[in-house]
Amino acid sequence: MRVQIDRFEDNGWAVLLPYPDGRRGFDVPRELLPEEVSAGDVFDVRFEYDRDE
Repeated sequence: MRVQIDRFEDNGWAVLLPYPDGRRGFDVPRELLPEEVSAGDVFDVRFEYDRDE
């Protein structure tokens, strides 16, 4: 899955949008992203199921 940073909120959250369609976004804590990123940057994201949790 590819996502693009849409914006950073004042409350410490980043809004990410699926890339390139940009439909429904979701928020992640800003601290989970590298410090040097900015709005418009694109990332590959992978979700893994943790069967032990």
